[in-house]
Amino acid sequence: MIRDAEAATKIALAWAEAEGLEVIWHDDWSVGNHREFYGEAYDEGEPTTCEWAALVDDHDNVLASLGCIDGADDAYRREIVADLLVEAMPSVVKLATAGTGVGL
Repeated sequence: MIRDAEAATKIALAWAEAEGLEVIWHDDWSVGNHREFYGEAYDEGEPTTCEWAALVDDHDNVLASLGCIDGADDAYRREIVADLLVEAMPSVVKLATAGTGVGL
């Protein structure tokens, strides 16, 4: 199963690169104090990181995004990238086929 997931991720990343897509990351501390904003879920303290990620095309159009990604390590960041790619696929197909009579 893991090998299938790894293969699917490699295919998705290759597709994204071929389409001129990239994921950009920024700090996202806009909520301020997590304990005050979210409550008991953060009783153990603030996360070490809080980020926003967006999948953008080569014209800087945001195709998918997610914010307040807390305490992400490299493995979780890869999951976020995969989720953004899956979310954006219909948008990319619409952009690529606009005016062609082909679409979803």
